[in-house]
Amino acid sequence: MKDNSTLERLHTEYIGEVATEHLHRYAIAAELTTGKTILDIACGEGYGSHLLSNTAAYVYGIDIDKPTIDKATIKYRKENLSFKQGTTSDIPLDDNSVDIIVSFETIEHHDEHQLMMREFKRVLRKDGLVIISTPDKLNYSDKRNYKNEFHIKELYKDEFESLLKENFQYVDTYFQKMTYASIVVNFTKEHFLKEFSGDFTHVSSKSKENFIYLLCIASDTDLPALGNSYFIHSLDNIIQDVVKRVRGSLSYRLGNALLSPARFCRNLFR
Repeated sequence: MKDNSTLERLHTEYIGEVATEHLHRYAIAAELTTGKTILDIACGEGYGSHLLSNTAAYVYGIDIDKPTIDKATIKYRKENLSFKQGTTSDIPLDDNSVDIIVSFETIEHHDEHQLMMREFKRVLRKDGLVIISTPDKLNYSDKRNYKNEFHIKELYKDEFESLLKENFQYVDTYFQKMTYASIVVNFTKEHFLKEFSGDFTHVSSKSKENFIYLLCIASDTDLPALGNSYFIHSLDNIIQDVVKRVRGSLSYRLGNALLSPARFCRNLFR
């Protein structure tokens, strides 16, 4: 299986839209994982598995990259959390061993989608739940004329939903995009979130078709209602992170060194 996911990882020192999108997904998942056994597949550096372990009974973080798993094992140490090397096509867990599978921005990094679903069904308990997200190829790639070099096989909304419906009795789709915050909504519900845009000269409602990411939940039993939600990254933390990164940059350190004699002379003659 060709997999490029190791080249497109989110690390905790990164701030911005992608971080907010991922944190929003994990925040939603965390509300469903209390007391459950969780598989976080393609867990990357492990921050998401660690977040889920705050409420879950146990979390398995699995990733294809051995060095990443080794680092996660050292960085995140908890009794109810462990990391293992594995792939979506060969999950190193027993049959019927987890209650919830979390898979965020994974499926587009390989082309063994049916095998991934079969492995999900194998390790998932009878009343288990899958929470899975992927970019919508139409809005993420086609409309923007964009090619992500790390993606092997992206899916259109209909393809994504069909894949899940072939394997699970119930499937529900939510849509995610970035504004000033990350928003996740379900447009099939009776009361969905209406989006407006404009300025002092014109206001209008916007189409629901411009959401970049698809987030689905699937199960063979009744689905939980996630509700519509938004996630706001802490502004104070963002500012602190930016200041820290700027001060740690080579250009800042070089400029600070060059200005040190001038500051010394200024203070000397005060």
